[in-house]
Amino acid sequence: MRIMITGEKSIMDELGAALDRDKALGEPVEKLEDRTELRLGLLEAAAIIAIVANVAKLIEYLIVIARHLKEGEKKRLEVKTAAAATLIEIGNKSTPEDLEKQLSAHGATSAGPSGPAASDAEKKQD
Repeated sequence: MRIMITGEKSIMDELGAALDRDKALGEPVEKLEDRTELRLGLLEAAAIIAIVANVAKLIEYLIVIARHLKEGEKKRLEVKTAAAATLIEIGNKSTPEDLEKQLSAHGATSAGPSGPAASDAEKKQD
């Protein structure tokens, strides 16, 4: 099993000395290349970017659909992707944040849409 423990230098020096006395295997790490320590490769990073971009684009499309609904009308839509399917409730007053919450409850998250579609949606709400 591999465990990484980080902390202030003084406590880490004491911990290192204690591990040495107990003959525990350990190795000091001075500088980490990946500060997140996720050790993501190019493929993993590309997959994460693609997921976030696709969720943002999906929210943009859902906002466009919502704007075509009548005032006070709400519809349930089934959203299917290669990874999952989910039901969401959408209405004329749906915001990107509302849709993101509904999608994130099913495992899809993003920082929300940006760009012209998001700006248009915000203008129409005002």
